[in-house]
Parts: sequence; structure tokens; C-alpha cells
Amino acid sequence: MDDTHYDACIVGCGIIGSTIALSLALRGKKILVVEHEAVPLRGSTLAGFGALTPYSDPYYVGDTALFAAKSLEIYQKFWLSELFKLTGRNVPLSSAGLLQLFSKKEKMEREIQRYESDCIPGYRPQILNKASLQNIEPAINKVFEGALRHPEPWIDLDLYVGALEVALAASSGIDLCTNCTVRDIDRLDSGTLDLSLTSDRKFRCEFLVVCTGLNVLERQNLKTFPMEWVRGDGIALRSPNNIPLFKNNIYASPGFIAPRATGEMLLGSTYVKEGVKPSGSPIPDRETISFESLEKISSACQLISADLKDCSVERVWRGWRPCSADERPIFGPDPKNPNIVYALGFLGLGITLSVAVGDSVAEYVTSGRADFPESMNPGRFPSGS
Repeated sequence: MDDTHYDACIVGCGIIGSTIALSLALRGKKILVVEHEAVPLRGSTLAGFGALTPYSDPYYVGDTALFAAKSLEIYQKFWLSELFKLTGRNVPLSSAGLLQLFSKKEKMEREIQRYESDCIPGYRPQILNKASLQNIEPAINKVFEGALRHPEPWIDLDLYVGALEVALAASSGIDLCTNCTVRDIDRLDSGTLDLSLTSDRKFRCEFLVVCTGLNVLERQNLKTFPMEWVRGDGIALRSPNNIPLFKNNIYASPGFIAPRATGEMLLGSTYVKEGVKPSGSPIPDRETISFESLEKISSACQLISADLKDCSVERVWRGWRPCSADERPIFGPDPKNPNIVYALGFLGLGITLSVAVGDSVAEYVTSGRADFPESMNPGRFPSGS
């Protein structure tokens, strides 16, 4: 048995696992992070565009909407400044918002009603009529009758992932163990966990946090939640003058356009379920997409702006998102073993929710107080699968 005793072991070092580890380390806890890849933050994290969408994303209703709003507040008031202190790397939030476009006023009115009934109490998006929309974003096609403007920033995902990697390496409270995973878990009478890794290392910890993303960790004493792989394809365009056509993120179902400070515009629209894959399945080549996806994304986004036709394709990529059986995150303590916490199946919502997830786990490990959204409770799957 390793003499080292950890406050928590985090299994899986994507954006969720790394954020939980750093949140705990900032509270003075000693953490072991176990990652089956050779380098952290190389799994489903890289599928994202870096858009923080607590208000506009239709997945956020009820307690998840409140949780997402809390997460954005932590980003703004605490998290990014702490990351700068740890790493010296400045990762700004853009001031750009998101424009949700509507070709019919009736659809926009129904969406406004949805905010009144399902979303964050007191939150109302800014309503833009056709003239205001054209004034703000003249490159948008004139078929749209109006838009809702949400104050949702974006974060440069490459900068952010780079800063997280540096922070993990720089934190004296975090030990990172790569190319391995957990082999066996034994719970002692005291509640402490005895863990052994596939690297033959053995140690004890007070809490185990499972953040394995696309991979299923089937082990004794753990519930099993098979994750379906949901693919999203992306295109990066560049305009002839290297200036993005838009100032805001733009969304008109199913097309999404995200301008970047680099001059790129990121385009997406695809959401393809690929089923549950065997545990440990390698992530395929990210740097290609099918002709069908290219055509689908291009068509969806040209419905937003015909000016995209003059832009050049800079790069394309594929990413995969982990999806639970009911398409909602699985987050909270094991119903039978409160020393085990699950944080799985965030389906593209991880970039927005990660810092609230990290804050909740850190509070739970530190004080025992639980702040987990009931709609994400792992106990909603009685059989564990």
C-alpha cells in the first residue's frame, strides 16, 4: 500500500475532472488524478466551441438553469482570476453575446414565453426587431424577423485548455497519473476507500470522483452508466479580409456560428448518435469530416448569412460528446456509497457547467454539504445503467 493518503481521487481528466481537481486543490486538499490517456484534456473536451450558454441552451431548465447561471458567475468573479494566479496565463471571456435568430415572430414569442415559465427567475433576453438586428449584424440574411440577445460570452477553448494543463502541473496539491485507470475499489468500515490502479499502484483516499466521459468504468462497488457517443462536426472559416463577419455568436437552428478573436469563424450544426462503444475505445481521427457533414453545416449556416460563400475553409474537425440514457448529466453521490461521486454524461454542457461542478464537489468533500441539482441525481437510474 502506498503511504500517500489522498483526500480524493479523480478518475478522468477532461474539463470536468481537471476542474474538480483544481477546485479541491484550491481548498487545500491533496488530490490524485488518474487519466487513461498519456495527456490530460484530450477526450470529449476538444469537441467544444467554448461557448458558455446558461441562458440560451434548451437543456437548461429548472435547477439545471440555476446551476448553469451559477457556473457563469463563478467564471466571471473567481475562476479565471485564480487560474491567472496559478499559471500567469490570461484567459479572457469575450464580451460578445449570442443572437438567437427567428424567421417568424410567432416562434420568437413562444421562446420568450418559455423563458417566463422554465428558465432562470427574472431573466429576460433582450428582444431585437428586424431593423435592430440588421444594424447590429448586417451580414445576417434579411429573412429573419428578429432575435433574442443573450449576454453569454465565449472562451477561447485552446487558451483555456492550455491554462488548465499548466495549472494541473503547477499545483502542489495534485498528483497526475497518466496511462492508467482504477482496477479495484474496496470500501473500509471507516468509509475510506482502498484503490489499486492498472499501474499496480495502491493507495487510500476519502473520496472517489468518477469523470470518465466517453469511457465506461465498470468496477465492483460502482454503478455503471454506459455513455453513448454523440458526434459533432465543425468547420473553421476565414473571410477574405481576415475579419469575422459577425461580432456575436449566432444561432438559428440548426446552424451555429462563433466568431473568434483569431479571425476565424467556427461553424457547426451536426448531432449524430453513434451508440455505446466498448470501454477504452480510442477516439478516431479528429481532423476529417464527411462530405455529408460539410454540406449540412455549410447549408445550415448559409441560411444565416449568404456572405459565408466568399469565405475559405481553414480547417475541419470532429468531436464526440458523452450522452447518458436520458440525455442529462449524471452528477452527485452514489446512492449507496456517499464517498463515491459521479460526474458524467455532460453532452457538450461541460464547458459551461464545469466550474459549478468543481465548486459543488469541493464543498461536498470539504464540509459534507451537498449542492447537486436534483435533476442530475445518479439515483434516477435504479439499475445503474
